[in-house]
Amino acid sequence: MKLLAIVQAEPKTGRANLVVDHTGTVPVLGAPPRPALLELDCPGLSAPTRSALLRWLATKGERVAEGSATKGSAAGALDAVPEHAWRPITFDEAVDLRGFRELSYMVANAAPLDEIVTCLRRRVPKLLDAMDAGLALEDAEQIATLSGLALDRQTLATIAWGLSARADRHVAELAERVDREALAALRRQTFDVEAWVSAAAAMKAPLGRLAALVELVSRIPEGDDAPAHALAIVRAVARQKALVNATAFAPAFWNGIAPLLDWAPTMRAGALSLENANEAVVTASWDLWNARRVGRVKIGRKALVIPGGIQTVIRGTRALVKQVIDAGGSLRHHGVTLTYPTSARPLTPRLVEVERIDTLAYVDPDAALRVIGERGDVPALHALVERAKTDRGLARVLADHLIEHAVGIDADVARKLARGHR
Repeated sequence: MKLLAIVQAEPKTGRANLVVDHTGTVPVLGAPPRPALLELDCPGLSAPTRSALLRWLATKGERVAEGSATKGSAAGALDAVPEHAWRPITFDEAVDLRGFRELSYMVANAAPLDEIVTCLRRRVPKLLDAMDAGLALEDAEQIATLSGLALDRQTLATIAWGLSARADRHVAELAERVDREALAALRRQTFDVEAWVSAAAAMKAPLGRLAALVELVSRIPEGDDAPAHALAIVRAVARQKALVNATAFAPAFWNGIAPLLDWAPTMRAGALSLENANEAVVTASWDLWNARRVGRVKIGRKALVIPGGIQTVIRGTRALVKQVIDAGGSLRHHGVTLTYPTSARPLTPRLVEVERIDTLAYVDPDAALRVIGERGDVPALHALVERAKTDRGLARVLADHLIEHAVGIDADVARKLARGHR
């Protein structure tokens, strides 16, 4: 039996392995090119599958390692396809072998693009001529003739689909090579923000653009002018949509440049509602760069974030929400009036205390009791606090009791509601 195989390189060792179906690989002897398509000549092979090939190799293959070979999978790990049993083939030859339809995507990726084009150029006219001849027949004969071409039609559709995917990969490979050469030339230039950003924008692929910008950031001269250089880079990049897209989710770029930037406030007046604000750790991104920032924010610190088309980032944590509530629902913060609709959500002022109680019950039971003020003036709670100081296993029990006294509802329900008010 003639069988189609695809050569792959083992990631760790680089050793050549063969794929004949989707269940695994088989070792091969010799030095086949990688990637490549091979024809395996396996007289007596019972089926075009890896399991059948493993059984065939147990008697016809060459031993490459010792061990128990009582099962097909073990035999495959020990016996390799001998060099005389394979030969390199073209994509056009692979199309006619057993296994092509099942491995069509992998076959297309392993073949040069020009071989796929050549294959289509040879096969398409033959199919069209056969179709024309069939259409010229009487109806009854057309049925038989055109039905007999069904497999050829399906095969050509598979090849055309593989051509599209392989062409995309071919373009990506060329772009990577061109960008690598361009970056090598760029590295020989001096530090010049505008020149580097222009060169990055001229790269062919997003990864090439990102690599050029990461290299530029790494070359920012140390000293007092470093923040000015960083600002100039971000402003230049922001003017190029392709560069913005390339750095949208790129920690390699932002982690290098963010510490040099001053994330100063951009909103110093007006009013904002904190009803939908969430506490989050500030990370550098284009969202943060374009955000309305209330107060100077710091990367890696917590802040309040109001989602939307343009994000709003407010210096402060959930404690700020409590301050707004305690102030009656309105508080001036860095020039901006922050509001919270406490009248529409009467439980909110008490729910804000839930998380503090949960934390303090473990680290400072007395402070946890003070959070609920006069509502905690209950002898049983005072006794529980004293026990929790020496028995940390009671911290959860203390938190439950304090939350229920503070909010007036079941502690677990209060916790769920509190999470919904973040």
